[in-house]
Amino acid sequence: DLVTGVQTCALPIYGEVIRGWLGLEVNNLRSPSATIGGLRISSTHLDGPADRAGLRQGDIITHIDDQPVTDGRSTMNSVALMRPGEKISITARRGEETFSVMVELGTRPKTGSMAQ
Repeated sequence: DLVTGVQTCALPIYGEVIRGWLGLEVNNLRSPSATIGGLRISSTHLDGPADRAGLRQGDIITHIDDQPVTDGRSTMNSVALMRPGEKISITARRGEETFSVMVELGTRPKTGSMAQ
């Protein structure tokens, strides 16, 4: 379970729960075609990890670390289990273009702005 895993790993080391954070909000991409899948970025946090890596609202994330993504909740839970500072590879589509970026995970700020 996500909470147990994070608490077990993070609390003894940091004294608080530390989660990896991409700095974006996603929606599952639902398509009647099985060939189209991924997570549509609905917004990014201003100067957050995704924003700094060049990801934008409307981009469609298809893979993280070469693994296909289809469910936003399980994908964000997996990212949360990683540590801030870890780097992950994200493959995404913007229009007809497919591209990859490296994103260094951060920690969620107490308050944050959305870049959109």
